[in-house]
Amino acid sequence: MKRKLTRSGLSLLFLILFVFTSVSLPAFADESDSLLYKPSFDDEGLETSINEDGKEEYAFTAELSLTSFKDTDMPFTFAASPVETSSYYAQLSNGAKACYNKIKATSIDTIISAKKKLVGSDMYNTVEFSADSITGTVISGSIRNNYFTADSNGAAIEKRIYTDFATAWLAISYDYPEYLWLRNISYGFDIEAIPGNKNAVKVTSVVFGFKLLYNGQEKQMYNEMNTAVDKIVNSVTKNSDDRYTKLLAVYNYIKENNVYSEDTSNSLSHTPYSALIIGDNHDPVCDGYSGALKMLCRKLNIPCQEIISTTYNPGHMWNNVQMDDGKWYNTDLTWETPSKGENKYFLLGTKSKINGSVEFNSEPNHIEANI
Repeated sequence: MKRKLTRSGLSLLFLILFVFTSVSLPAFADESDSLLYKPSFDDEGLETSINEDGKEEYAFTAELSLTSFKDTDMPFTFAASPVETSSYYAQLSNGAKACYNKIKATSIDTIISAKKKLVGSDMYNTVEFSADSITGTVISGSIRNNYFTADSNGAAIEKRIYTDFATAWLAISYDYPEYLWLRNISYGFDIEAIPGNKNAVKVTSVVFGFKLLYNGQEKQMYNEMNTAVDKIVNSVTKNSDDRYTKLLAVYNYIKENNVYSEDTSNSLSHTPYSALIIGDNHDPVCDGYSGALKMLCRKLNIPCQEIISTTYNPGHMWNNVQMDDGKWYNTDLTWETPSKGENKYFLLGTKSKINGSVEFNSEPNHIEANI
């Protein structure tokens, strides 16, 4: 049993970096053959990055929290309630799906061995790939003094591309919370000039950067989590035949072997690792609990989603689980008492009364948010 701590609110926190890369271009009479992409976004937080050739590039940095999508002025479209499946992939655009699939297909071995790029004071392992619906896209604008700047039409396309990047990353992070290498990323795209045309460029490839927060131990930790999931499922569900008793068994295991952490600054507390690896020094917070249950449900073939509330400061995450009757129910390990006994937040409807009084979806920390 992990040590007992007082429960308090916490947030899911990532760092996102919008990277605008430099590219090689056919030489123009009045310009060099290297072009910098000037972002159409507000340049507050704009930093320089250095590529492997020592050339300066631009990186737009923004802190991403549960509510900061509004700050990026991008149209995110994830519905609060589960849609069709337990995966957010179903809600993505074609371009975002292409990025999602490429990220998912990129092994941690490839990421660990990828070339490094300095952005600000941090190093990112960068992987470049082609993505349908994005690669080959033409962005209109102007090339002046070695900068390409999108015009209003080009800016709309640019915004769509970066929305695809952000939603792909967010969806796969919630669908696969065990992908620890997605906790801190950068992303952008390479462009090239269109011969004879100074009023447009073409996207040639997509670039994602991964900041490895755990010193290259991500693969080992990923394997440890999956081993723990196998052991838990094999141990506590071996005598269970139906979905309800299997879910209850893994739910109780996580509840009884963890205590909510007050240290929200510990990045591991926001991952399934904190709830699945028992006996370490990392206790889970809400997204650690929900990520662990997400992994266990996937192993048991039980549809499960991670759900977010942004009205509760500074944010909260729990799970929706689909049972045999086809209906989705709320489960929230965060608010359970970490001991054997009655569960108060297991398989509740949105109108279920908590302690006989407040409806589940009326509690400030359970008002679902579109993201």
